[in-house]
Amino acid sequence: DIELLKHHNFIKDEIAYNKALIAREDEKRRLIFNLSRNGYFFNDGSKLPLNLVYAMYDYLSASPNYLFLPQLEDVLGQIQQINLPGTDKEHENWRYKLSLNVEDWLCDERVLKLAMIMKDKYSN
Repeated sequence: DIELLKHHNFIKDEIAYNKALIAREDEKRRLIFNLSRNGYFFNDGSKLPLNLVYAMYDYLSASPNYLFLPQLEDVLGQIQQINLPGTDKEHENWRYKLSLNVEDWLCDERVLKLAMIMKDKYSN
């Protein structure tokens, strides 16, 4: 989203752009630290982004919530942002399709793993 914001001139100069990048890296480090500290994530170097997604959803599903809606885009590894806040004409919000057809969801190991995380948390 930072690159898109820069592309659409919502980030006006290099200083603001660099600050946004540094802040994002700090957010990532803090997320991984907190997930690791609480036993949800161990960086073994394999499939880092996907394992991090599962760890994040495992952590979030453990919170005392009544509604939890994971983003299937995260599990499928889609990095295109579906919505860019503050735009209406500059970015086609809410208009792209998932990379996996609905008919294939129950055969995809990424989706099944997310389903198992959700089942383990909410089946009690």
